[in-house]
Formats: sequence, C-alpha cells, structure tokens
Amino acid sequence: MSISLKTDKIEYRAVIKFFVKEGLTPNEIHSKFIKFYGDASSSFSTTKKWAADFKRGRTSLEDDSREGRPKSATTPEIIEQVHDMLLDDRWMKAREIAVDYRHFKRTCRIYFA
Repeated sequence: MSISLKTDKIEYRAVIKFFVKEGLTPNEIHSKFIKFYGDASSSFSTTKKWAADFKRGRTSLEDDSREGRPKSATTPEIIEQVHDMLLDDRWMKAREIAVDYRHFKRTCRIYFA
C-alpha cells in the first residue's frame, strides 16, 4: 500500500472520529464526505463501520493487525526464484510451484488460474 493511500485512510478516519465526537450520524458524515471529497470519499459502509467503532470507544486510527500470509512470503528472493522456475519451464503448473512454496498455494491459484 502506498504511503499516500495509507495517509488518506488515516485522515478519513480522523475526520470520522471528530464528527462522531460532534454527535453526527454516519449518514451526515458520509454526506459531508461526498460534498468535500466527491468520488474520492470513502464508501458509506466504511464510514458507518468506523463511526460505530469510534462510538464504542475505539481510539486508534490504524487498522487492527490480522492473521494471514506472513510478510516473508513475498520477499524479492522468493519472487525471483519463482520467476526463474517459470522461465525454465513455462508449462509449469501452479501445483508444482506450490509444492516448493507451500505458502504460495492459494496465491498460485489466484494468479495462475
């Protein structure tokens, strides 16, 4: 994710948090977003979710950490190794790559399907 995209998300959340403290409803907040940001505004469902979180007492503007693929799964070295495997054998199947890189099994299905 680019830095500006992350910054935009944080800024939107800060504005939502402020408006929640001012007592605005998610509908009112989203209307203000549309008026000010236009097409670049966050969706109503996102606004509603964050407004509810802040109303329940959430203080952080950052995303919660989530389980998932480890960051080490897409290191430049592994990407280069998979690229080299495909250059050596262009008919290689995603299953064959997934045997060597088990954490790629789902990703291979997505990208090579």
